[in-house]
Amino acid sequence: MDGDNNSEDFSDKYSISFNPEYWVKFRQRRGNCDLGVDVSPTSEDKPVRLVLKPYGEFWKKKRWWSKVELYPFDRDLRVYTRKVDYGPLNLQLVANHNVGTMRSGIHWRVGTNFLQGGSRQKLKYNLYSDDDLQADLNMHWNAEISMPNMEGGVTGSGGQIDIVTGHCHLDVPQIDAKFRFHGRRKKGKGQGKTETEAKAPAGRGTHIVEDGEWLSKIASQYDTTTDKLRQLNSKSIGEGDLIFPGQKLVIE
Repeated sequence: MDGDNNSEDFSDKYSISFNPEYWVKFRQRRGNCDLGVDVSPTSEDKPVRLVLKPYGEFWKKKRWWSKVELYPFDRDLRVYTRKVDYGPLNLQLVANHNVGTMRSGIHWRVGTNFLQGGSRQKLKYNLYSDDDLQADLNMHWNAEISMPNMEGGVTGSGGQIDIVTGHCHLDVPQIDAKFRFHGRRKKGKGQGKTETEAKAPAGRGTHIVEDGEWLSKIASQYDTTTDKLRQLNSKSIGEGDLIFPGQKLVIE
């Protein structure tokens, strides 16, 4: 009986849930925006969505929105604002309008800044990249963690120690494969540069983003990882590793 109780206690305190939705995402950069189509064979409610995201220097100071989504089957339109930091918290508003029911609403999201990207994290693995195509595999995960702790005291009648074992619940809600089509890079100022000169750092500890570059490509130039670049540039790299020409990145 004690063994069964211990097993139940362990499963209550430590668990892993793996039942993700699978998405295939396609992205193409056009002018000052990124256009995308997302398809999910496992999502019954909203299997297809169209995505529009701002890109480039044009939106650097003007942008108040971070993403627009359209679910064509549901005729549902959503507009996401940029995340605004308030100390350890960040706030984001989502406005939605359903064309079929003619109903509109505004929802809010509050996350934390303790972990990059808030409470929902993402593991990213680059599958393939060249000048025309970048393919990444992303696994999203949530974790609820409470560390073990111990407390006690001593009184005239003796002492007491209480031990709390803590808990950990891990959830994997989504896995997606993203394909970004870069298109042909336009010839510009760097046309006459050699390959070595083109990859040379713009300055010690910094890199100036050029047209046609993306985060994993820059990371490979400096023998580092995209996760490290995200940590060093958490305030300037946008959602989905969004960067723009002329942007300065910190390189360690």
